[in-house]
Amino acid sequence: MQMQMQMQMGAMIQMQMAQMQMMPMMPVPVMLPLQPAPPGDPDAAELAQCSFEDLAALELEAQEAEEVAKGEARRSDGFVGLMARYIEDEGFGFISCPECKELWTKTDIFISGRNFMAAGVDVGDMVSFSVEKDGKDLPRACKVRTLPELTGLRKRLAKLREILRVPAPAAGLKRI
Repeated sequence: MQMQMQMQMGAMIQMQMAQMQMMPMMPVPVMLPLQPAPPGDPDAAELAQCSFEDLAALELEAQEAEEVAKGEARRSDGFVGLMARYIEDEGFGFISCPECKELWTKTDIFISGRNFMAAGVDVGDMVSFSVEKDGKDLPRACKVRTLPELTGLRKRLAKLREILRVPAPAAGLKRI
């Protein structure tokens, strides 16, 4: 009797599987849980409620703000870049700026510790700056100043991407 029940159950399972193969597969939306907001971050609760449409709007806002800043910098023969790194033990750092490649053949522009400290910038800040040649005829950042609005937008955008688990676009590619 038990053997007969097992055979019947096996036949039922085979029939169900055959029916499933005949049914067209429907796409199943993937729902990823949101990352929990970092504790103590006043923006976190608001960002946790954001959607992908909000992300797209914020990306557009940041892109437009960056274009405005670059336009203003160009009018004074300057550039806009990211304070990419600062080596405290060595007393210097680098500003990453793809636009500098054409004129200076480098995308990372040297910034002395003195200029870094005088400008009051932090690694991760968006900055405007001018470039001059140093004693070795190499490019050096000068007249560095933080762009607080653009820095804030970029940091907010990074947090939102992290919460929504969306990677940043690769360098040189623009997200639509």
